[in-house]
Amino acid sequence: MASALAVLPSIFLIPLGGALADRLHKQSTMAVLNILSALAAFSYVLISHKIDPLF
Repeated sequence: MASALAVLPSIFLIPLGGALADRLHKQSTMAVLNILSALAAFSYVLISHKIDPLF
């Protein structure tokens, strides 16, 4: 059940990502996505020390 729910955001966001990838400059898009991934990972590290990560 958890694995199925984890895939749902990807399924719904793939069409939006495809449309944006066709319209935007690919290098800048990849740079922004890499920065967002780094921020998400850093946020997790900060939050996991204060809140139970499984919550």
